[in-house]
Amino acid sequence: GEAFDFVPRAFIMPRDFDEFKADVERHPARMYIRKPTNSSRGRGIRMVVKPAELPRDTKDVLIQHYIDPPHVINKRKFDMRIYVTATCFDPLRVYVFSDGLARFAMGEYSQSKADLTDRSVHLTNYSISKKLKNVDANEVIDGDDNTVSKWSLKALRAHVEAEGRVSWEHIWSQVHSIIACTMLSVEPSINTHVKIKVPHRNNCFEVWGFDIMLDDSFKAWLIEVNTYPSLAADSKIDRRVKNACVADLLHMLGVVPYDMEQYEAVQEERKRAKLTGLGGREDFSGGKGGGAGGPRTVHDAAAIDFRGVADKELPDVVREAEAELARCREWQRVFPCLADPTRYLDQFDTPRSNNIMVCNYYAQRMGQPRWKPGGEGNRAGPQVHEWRPGGVSQL
Repeated sequence: GEAFDFVPRAFIMPRDFDEFKADVERHPARMYIRKPTNSSRGRGIRMVVKPAELPRDTKDVLIQHYIDPPHVINKRKFDMRIYVTATCFDPLRVYVFSDGLARFAMGEYSQSKADLTDRSVHLTNYSISKKLKNVDANEVIDGDDNTVSKWSLKALRAHVEAEGRVSWEHIWSQVHSIIACTMLSVEPSINTHVKIKVPHRNNCFEVWGFDIMLDDSFKAWLIEVNTYPSLAADSKIDRRVKNACVADLLHMLGVVPYDMEQYEAVQEERKRAKLTGLGGREDFSGGKGGGAGGPRTVHDAAAIDFRGVADKELPDVVREAEAELARCREWQRVFPCLADPTRYLDQFDTPRSNNIMVCNYYAQRMGQPRWKPGGEGNRAGPQVHEWRPGGVSQL
């Protein structure tokens, strides 16, 4: 749908061969890039030199529309490596690190067919750049440790603002939206696996590397999402960005030691309380719609009025979200959206009471309307997040 129009169209071979051939016939001048369906570090990625001659028996390859023309800096193409984490899936809590890396192709960008086979022109992967002859990808170019092949996102922001063609807030708000919508698209599957395999909602987290590219009109495109993004540090700019990313992540997670026997005893007590209808703070109902057992349906959760509720009486999912936000440092919360807490609730495949409670808590705190099932009176439309080195303003 319109909310997910940030991914270039792709074809998985051989399944989508006929669709690909039809696309080539409709747009004979279009450029395509091919990638193995399960690889990393730029291995196997190349431009499609003659799309019309691609054989039907091509296997385990993804063919993707090439972003053309891309936005270039100093005549070179680049992408942004954005670090994203989910610290919980029910309720969903997603963050983006305020810094990251802009990764540059080493050759000047060209649309010439003669340069389609030159990987230094079209690929930004550092694993490729560092192997090129007659060039030092780690050559430092300024006093902030930025190199020929990599800048920090903060350096990229300074360049964008100096250029004056677009505001950084316009770019960064697109990044927030891309991350939120991408996580919503995989939330049903991951949530199911987490509930089967993870004993408690705060027992696990994951970090992804989102590769995002700008076209020449400054529209942001999601190229791919990488599991296990490289945290190797071959240069000072790597160490500065990645060390801060990991340090602030561990601080935000707030990992603490605990007594397993005591924890199991508390969990057993809560189970007994639920069976007898005497739920504690975990079964918060806010005095509306949920009864003693807490919100049993999404309608019950949406009806909760948090106004006037003391902090110590808030449900655990809200207290955890608040505590984590206070520790986030340079990680910025993407979901729940700080500017408009209920913005994405209508896009969930499966509405969940915990998501509704947390989002409505922040909405009421900001004086905004609560989310209601069915969309009646719900807020909609894009919001711009103010980006700055210290992160967005906290509530």
